[in-house]
Amino acid sequence: MLEHVVKLAVIYNCKIAISGYEIIDGDRSSNVIRTSRLLVPKDTQTPYRFEAFSERTVSEFQSIISLKRDEKEEEVDRLWFCNRWGPLQNEKENNALFDALRSRLLKYQKARANKQYLPFNIQLQSKFVTNSEGKQIPAIECGSLYAALETSWFLSFQHEMQTSMCKFFKEYGDRKNCGKYFTTREGKEFCGEPCRKAYWQKGNK
Repeated sequence: MLEHVVKLAVIYNCKIAISGYEIIDGDRSSNVIRTSRLLVPKDTQTPYRFEAFSERTVSEFQSIISLKRDEKEEEVDRLWFCNRWGPLQNEKENNALFDALRSRLLKYQKARANKQYLPFNIQLQSKFVTNSEGKQIPAIECGSLYAALETSWFLSFQHEMQTSMCKFFKEYGDRKNCGKYFTTREGKEFCGEPCRKAYWQKGNK
């Protein structure tokens, strides 16, 4: 076996309703114990914007998967993420799809922390694209946000680097030059020294 260490891109263009989304009750059927909660645009005639899938997409999804929430708070997380990046597969998707991906990736994250590497069943079809450095690299073009998140997780699964949310951003919100999310092996709490100082200054007031 010949192993190569290469950059690999994951491509998806997120489609997001400009009106924003809301979550409504779906149809109750005799086979469903709890009413499905469907993601729909606030305005049925809304225009859309497009946002390229990026490391920030993955970081923001990761920031909500490990939080212990009740059902109402989980719905707030879902709506916050979808208002930023759109539905995982399509509009009118139910909460089960979002919960399933969050639970699955959380399971893999916990396994990785224990040096266990669970199998992924993902079919990867690649092509070549030119990156910002002018080099051709392999790229995987995904058909949904769900697939892009899952594929990115798979590709980074065996690395020790972890994405963390800056403690200042988590507790106080955005500030100028805050990185919000950062990658580390050392369990750091802040994206950098300026945020660490700002955090302790706020705490001492």
